Amino acid sequence: MRKRFPVKGVAIALLSSVLFMGLVACSGDTGSAGPAGKAGSDGNPGAMGPKGDPGAPGEAGSTGSTGKTGAQGISGNQGVAGVAGSAGSPGVPGAPGPEGPSGAAAGFASLVASATAVDGTIMVWGAGFQSGETVLVIAVGGSAGDDMIVVGAEANDSGAFAAETANRLSVGIYTLHAEGQDGSEATAPLVIVTEK
Repeated sequence: MRKRFPVKGVAIALLSSVLFMGLVACSGDTGSAGPAGKAGSDGNPGAMGPKGDPGAPGEAGSTGSTGKTGAQGISGNQGVAGVAGSAGSPGVPGAPGPEGPSGAAAGFASLVASATAVDGTIMVWGAGFQSGETVLVIAVGGSAGDDMIVVGAEANDSGAFAAETANRLSVGIYTLHAEGQDGSEATAPLVIVTEK
């Protein structure tokens, strides 16, 4: 009579045999390494580390090129005047000039004029001029502010003269200036009135 083995026992035996064979197969020589797999994704950034010590100063850079000249600034306020300097040494006296022409003594010649009306006659007398000297009598500012010749005369041997002329001056008082050709001079007032 045949002896039957339980199915469960047979299954366990077969499974044990397969495992044993697998272990035997896996116990052979180590095979060569397979190709490297793809790199994994970047991980999350780590936390910030502590602040490091300051680095040493760097070397000085090269000098830059000269910049453009700026616009001229506004003039400053005028400064306070400085203290006056000491007087300089006197200059060397100049050479004497040439001697001038001799003339009548100062204040020696004289002139007199009579008052007259607008339509009258001007009469003048002079003395102290050089003998034979030609004299012009001028009314200072007599013609609209300009000098005007009133009359001319020639001194006699005594240096005197008398002259008269029709009046061309307006009402007022004038300075008569007698000038001689040799340098003699004299002045006198002249009054012009409305009528005699």
